[in-house]
Amino acid sequence: MQIRRLYKHRRVIQDIDIIWPDFIEVGPRELRVGNRFTRSFMAVSYPRQVYPGWFDSLLRFPYPLTIAFYQGPLPPQIVLRSMKRHLLWSRGLDNAGKTQGHLSDPSRETAIEDAERIRQKLAQGDARILETSLFMTLWAATQEELNEATAMLQNLCESMLITIRPLHFQHLQGFKWTWPLGEHPSLVREMESDTWATFFPLVSEEIVHEQGILWGTNPQNHSLILVNRFLMPAPHSITIAWSGAGKSYAAKLEVLRARYQELPVYIIDPEGEYTIFRDVGADVWSIGQAQENHFPFDPFTMSRETHDFEHDSDFLIRFLSRLLPHLENRLKMILPPVLWSHWKSSSSPKWSVTPLTVDISELLEGIVSRDKELAEQLDMAMTRWRTLVGTKARDSINPHFQVFDLSHLTTSMKNAAYLAISEWLTRQTFSGSRRLIIFDEAWHLLTDQESAKYLESLFRRARKWGTALSLITQDMNDFVRSQTAEVCLRNAPIVLLLKQHPESLQQLAASLRLHEGEVNRIAQAGMGEGVLMVGEDHVPIRIMGAPFETRILHSSYRN
Repeated sequence: MQIRRLYKHRRVIQDIDIIWPDFIEVGPRELRVGNRFTRSFMAVSYPRQVYPGWFDSLLRFPYPLTIAFYQGPLPPQIVLRSMKRHLLWSRGLDNAGKTQGHLSDPSRETAIEDAERIRQKLAQGDARILETSLFMTLWAATQEELNEATAMLQNLCESMLITIRPLHFQHLQGFKWTWPLGEHPSLVREMESDTWATFFPLVSEEIVHEQGILWGTNPQNHSLILVNRFLMPAPHSITIAWSGAGKSYAAKLEVLRARYQELPVYIIDPEGEYTIFRDVGADVWSIGQAQENHFPFDPFTMSRETHDFEHDSDFLIRFLSRLLPHLENRLKMILPPVLWSHWKSSSSPKWSVTPLTVDISELLEGIVSRDKELAEQLDMAMTRWRTLVGTKARDSINPHFQVFDLSHLTTSMKNAAYLAISEWLTRQTFSGSRRLIIFDEAWHLLTDQESAKYLESLFRRARKWGTALSLITQDMNDFVRSQTAEVCLRNAPIVLLLKQHPESLQQLAASLRLHEGEVNRIAQAGMGEGVLMVGEDHVPIRIMGAPFETRILHSSYRN
C-alpha cells in the first residue's frame, strides 16, 4: 500500500522534458535557451539552377546551425491542372503586351520556360512536385557571437543565391520548427523533386581498403579514408595543391604511416623539408654538403651490356643536358656517335673487366676531335659535380628509408641531381619488392620535355615491379604542358586535390572532369582539406594527424 501511494503521487516526466532546456527567454530578435542564444531563419527564395553538392557550403557552416526540412508530395494531376491555368494566364499576359507593342518581360518568359520543362517531366513521370519549407536555427554562446554568426550566415546564403529572413517576433515558433516535434509550418514552397534532392548529401563514397593507410577523414560522414595503393590497377598517385595548402604535411603523414607497415620509402627532397625523418630512423643524404661528399652512384658511367647501353646512353645525354642546358643541342648531336663508336669497339682498352662499365671522362678525346669547346665544358662540369656532389656511394644506415636532400645545391645542379637520383631509384625497382618513391616538387622533371618522357617511362614500368610513385607539385599546368606529362596523370589512379590557385581551377575541372560542387569545395578548402580521387570514387577529405605525429612533423608544419 505504501509503494502504491508513492507511485500515485510521483511526478511523471514527459519525454520532451528530458531534453528541454531549463528556461527559455523570449526576445523580439533572439531567444535565450539556457546559457545559449539562438536566432531562427526561414528561406524564402532559392537559385533558379542548382547542381549536386551545391548545398554543402551551408552544411559545413562553422557555427552551430540546426537545419530543418519539411516536405510533402503533391498529386501530379492537381499540379498539372494548376500549372496549366498559370501557363495560360502567363502566355495571355505576354501576348497582350506584345499586341500593344510592349517589350516582353524576361522574368515572365523565364517562368514560362521553366514551367513548360517541369510540366513535360511531370507528364512523363520523371519528376514529382513537393511542398518544401527550410528553416534554420543559429546557436551562439554570446549575443555578440550570435550577431557575428548571423552576418556570416546571411553573406553565405547570398553567395549561394538563397534569400533568408530572420523570424523576428516569431523566434520561439521558429525554434520549435527546427525540433522534431511534428509541428508542420504553413509557409511552404513548391519544388521539383530533382532540385529538392540536391539538398541532401545522401550519397557519400567511403574508401576503406584492406590493409590500407589512413589518408584522412571524410568530413561529410566522418568516416576514415583508408587507401591501399597496391590494390589499384597502378599504385601511383599525384598530389596537386597551392603553396601552404598542406600537401607536404599530407605526404609526410603517408610516409610515417607507410613505415608503420614497414614499407620501404625513398624521398627526393629538393627543399630539405623531409630531413626531420632523421629522428625516426631515416638515412638522410645531405647532397652538396662538404662534410658528406657522397652520391648513390656515379652518373658518368655506362654499362657495357647490350640491353643496358641504349638506356644508359639516353640517361647520360639527358643528365649532361641538365648540367649544361645551354649546350643541349650540341650534346645531342655529338655524344651519340661518340658513345656508339666506343661501344662497338670491343677491343677498346678503356673498358674495365669487372664491372663492364665506361666512364664518360675516358671519351673526352673523341669529343675533342669533334667539338673542343664542348669537351672543355664537359670536363669542367664533371669536375664541378665530383667536387660538390661526389660520385662514391657509402653504406646506407637504413636502406629501406632514405631521404635525398638537394636543398644545398644550385638550381642547375639540383635539376641534374634530381634526374640522377630518379635514375638510380629506377634501377632499384627491378628487385621486385614493394616500395614507395616520393618526388616532391615534381615540376623539376615535368617542366622539361625530355625529363617528362623519362618520367613517363618510369610510370609505365614501375607498376610491374611493385613500385609506387607519388608526384607532388603546385600547379595543374605542369601536367598539361606536354603530352608525356599528361600520360603520367592518366596512369595515376589516385589524385589528391587540396586548395588550388583560383586561376587554375578551370583547367583542373576540365582535365579531371570535376563537377561544379567539387570545384567549389576545392576553392573554399582550408589547410589540409580537398577532394581525393581513388579510381572512380571521389570523396571530400580532411587530412589530420595524431598529436604525436604532428609533434614529429612540427618543425616544418605551420599549425
